[in-house]
Amino acid sequence: METRIIQEDGIQKVVNPNNGEVAVLISGERGSGWYTANEESKNSLQALYDPEIVLPLLEGKDLDDEYFEQKYDDFYFGSNFDSLEVFWVKQGELFYIENYDGGETLITQDKFLKA
Repeated sequence: METRIIQEDGIQKVVNPNNGEVAVLISGERGSGWYTANEESKNSLQALYDPEIVLPLLEGKDLDDEYFEQKYDDFYFGSNFDSLEVFWVKQGELFYIENYDGGETLITQDKFLKA
């Protein structure tokens, strides 16, 4: 898959140039959520999109533990580290991440209800 890295509001993101979707990281398994367990971290937004995490996952490679320990020193890494998944969201689309028992779900704007 062809990808490119963009910088938006000081955050690096991986984008699929063919459809404009942005890679977002979540932890889909029970335990602790990748984003939701670390929302208060100084790097929580970058952790959602970090190319140093996204690209190895897309290529089926192992993640670099040392990188995480240095970049995300205030993160809780329980089970969320081993269950990271890449989800694709249209660039600019609103979304939120819901957590149930540590398993995160990415909810996009097209799933919102309208009154």
